[in-house]
Amino acid sequence: SVSAFLLNRSSDLEINKPVIINLEKVETDLARKMFDFLSGATYALSGTIQRINQNIYLFAPRNVNIRALVDRATEAGKPTNTSPW
Repeated sequence: SVSAFLLNRSSDLEINKPVIINLEKVETDLARKMFDFLSGATYALSGTIQRINQNIYLFAPRNVNIRALVDRATEAGKPTNTSPW
């Protein structure tokens, strides 16, 4: 189920594993809920979120440095760390 998936991904974040999710084929309302849940978990763990593509996101715990991704996106003039909704 989606709930089990999200709980497992938040557990991954707790043990310092980054999580990448692809929401491209997920219904908009469900994608928003999934993004919000993982965003909250990431925030609670002092992590960061990076948009990789239109609906693909990297949720990184605080021990993962995603600066290179941010720098490349910033140099290209693309917005970084933004919610799709």
